Amino acid sequence: MTKQKNGTAPERAGGVVSRFRKAGPDLEYLAAILLTLPGNGGGDTAEASSEGATGPMARLLAGMQAAQALRAATLPPSCLNDTNWAMIVELMLASLQGRRVSLSRLGAGASVPYTTALSRIRALIDEGLLRGVPDPLDRRRTYIEISPGLAGQIEAYLSHFVREKGVRSA
Repeated sequence: MTKQKNGTAPERAGGVVSRFRKAGPDLEYLAAILLTLPGNGGGDTAEASSEGATGPMARLLAGMQAAQALRAATLPPSCLNDTNWAMIVELMLASLQGRRVSLSRLGAGASVPYTTALSRIRALIDEGLLRGVPDPLDRRRTYIEISPGLAGQIEAYLSHFVREKGVRSA
């Protein structure tokens, strides 16, 4: 990787964010938010403008660590596992969008084998973080929902970004 010597820290940070554009607007926006977390600001200070350990990539990674630390401080330990987190995020998004997610679709969305997803979902249900709701039209299908308690905790976690980072509405 070559060092960029020209441009202000915000311009270089913008370059990092633009790399995420190809992956989609949500990931691009997340990168922009993470760069604004404490200690990762795009201000043009001597420290922020050096390309050593405080360059835009380092600030992005530090922002990701800060977001992970906030998640660990705000949510139950079961939400820290990446597979569990992917499923919980899908369920929270579905809840906010008024969609229902079947057990099989949730497992496929987490990109894990069905049996792994099933065991993780069962464990999260046993902890009271998720709940299974039978489809009234097809008893073979079970919808998975996020529990109201966990939904509230995730809203508190996300509100940090909405309040502090000015997350835009879609």
